[in-house]
Amino acid sequence: MATDSRIDLLAQEAARLVHAGQVESVDEAIRRAVEDTGWVEVPRPSRGLVRRHVQGLTMQAIGAREYQKRVVDVWEVAERIMAVLDDCDPHLLGRAARGHIDAGVTLYIRVFTSQRIGDLAQRLVEAGFAEPHFSTVDSKHFGRFDRITFEEDGLPVAITRCSWHQRELSRVDLFTGRPIDAIDLLALRRQIEASERAD
Repeated sequence: MATDSRIDLLAQEAARLVHAGQVESVDEAIRRAVEDTGWVEVPRPSRGLVRRHVQGLTMQAIGAREYQKRVVDVWEVAERIMAVLDDCDPHLLGRAARGHIDAGVTLYIRVFTSQRIGDLAQRLVEAGFAEPHFSTVDSKHFGRFDRITFEEDGLPVAITRCSWHQRELSRVDLFTGRPIDAIDLLALRRQIEASERAD
């Protein structure tokens, strides 16, 4: 039976690979860590555990103050995007909402509106953001949703459009149906202000 310490050691090795920029993703880092150690029988560490170790390595390398500045930089990108769509009750979701930016972070934003996805995309382009790509998200729990994706300041952005009457989905993972961290624009602005005051 594998011990927790071996799982954690795999996570530490995967985090080292991510932090050193030797892999493209956390999943690849975990695979490489297993290959390098030969511990194929050990349960794989979770992505979250690896990211926590990456966070520790990053904070060790740059210091807590610089790390928090980078978090605020990410939040400010999200704030600029969400401000354009303020009338659509935008919510920032997941790791970015918590300020966890290690091992790559995507700005997942969910909006609630009767406006068409093309109209939302046009508003963003007129505000100076990149031309987005259009796609759909299929959720076995809640149906199909329109999505636009683009990049801003090196950060991947994915905006999912929900109908206005689906606001109960503001804190739900569309794929698992489980609760997810989410903050609206006002709460995001408060987080940014609190971080800047602390600095």
